Amino acid sequence: MNIEKPKERKNSKVTQGEEQSIMDSKVMIYSSAAIVLLLEPFIISQQRLPK
Repeated sequence: MNIEKPKERKNSKVTQGEEQSIMDSKVMIYSSAAIVLLLEPFIISQQRLPK
């Protein structure tokens, strides 16, 4: 069991790195979507106002 544990830790490190990259991409997608949702009312209100 002691010999197998370091192997499991190495594998977990690789998966943690992959999960981190996946989380980063999800954060980018969610943050961009949130920015769009926040800016949408301002853009619509500016379009409605006559220039």
